[in-house]
Amino acid sequence: MEKVASVTTLKASLSAYLSLVKAGEEVLVTERGRPIARLVPYQSNPEQEGPRLERLYRDGILKPGNGQSLIEALRGRRAARASESVVEALLQERENGW
Repeated sequence: MEKVASVTTLKASLSAYLSLVKAGEEVLVTERGRPIARLVPYQSNPEQEGPRLERLYRDGILKPGNGQSLIEALRGRRAARASESVVEALLQERENGW
């Protein structure tokens, strides 16, 4: 059976209601006695993730990994000198192919 909570009650006890949702419960949110929303546990849709990632790769927002950890990827990079601006350091990294 789903839980019912008014907007006021939900705001006052949001963490408790979110814990219920994490545990698999549904919460019907009401305003002045009328249903306005339903909180349900999140379920990722693997079918949507593929096209989304492809779009991010295509648009250059995301780059596929090369299997290196962050520490391995940063090994060998130099820190920016105090006299060098961040922009100059980034441009230098781009020129070096990092």
